[in-house]
Amino acid sequence: MTPREGRPLVDSPMSGVLDAESRELLEVFARDGVRPYDQMSVLQARAVVAGATRLQGPREHVEQVSDVLIDLGPGRMSARLYHPDPAGVLPLVVYLHGGGFVAGSVAVADRPCRALAIAAGCAVLSVEYRLAPENPFPVPIFDCLTAIRWVVDHASQHGLDASRVVVMGDSAGGALAASCALALRDAGDSPLIGQVLLYPTLSLDQWTWSVPDRRGN
Repeated sequence: MTPREGRPLVDSPMSGVLDAESRELLEVFARDGVRPYDQMSVLQARAVVAGATRLQGPREHVEQVSDVLIDLGPGRMSARLYHPDPAGVLPLVVYLHGGGFVAGSVAVADRPCRALAIAAGCAVLSVEYRLAPENPFPVPIFDCLTAIRWVVDHASQHGLDASRVVVMGDSAGGALAASCALALRDAGDSPLIGQVLLYPTLSLDQWTWSVPDRRGN
């Protein structure tokens, strides 16, 4: 289905008609020559995802933004902490960005995390987990679990309420968030009170053979 067609996807459980903004975005992609991800190299996909920041809108002001380093054993991982009220003790969202497990970054997620911190009145920790294919499964899950445990252990140092921690992710980040929630539950020591999954990559049941051919989906 082309961006201008309005037919519903009758053979998909995700059936629906694209709204005007989605059609406009697809037209921008077509004009810019953006190819489907499965036709890109990893580096090309990362460049496209990084370039999407121009579509994110204004960069909201957050009172305190700090980059932190988290010990991974061999090496360290960076993360960015957004705290809209440094004088207070706030609940925390641990945010895991999307990007198909191979792309995305804290920098790409910067504006959404700022908007989340302001709108929800909470602190946000955005995690720079390691990406595939250089770091295959289960490395990203290990990184995200380590980040959750680290921030809970250091909550008092950063004005965070360790009893109110939620993990959140979009797309591939949603899959990582769900994996972390399950792993922590199974370990019997989960510090999480909830998970927020935005269009998470959880099941192949969302797709039919014809869906990849319908560019408007």
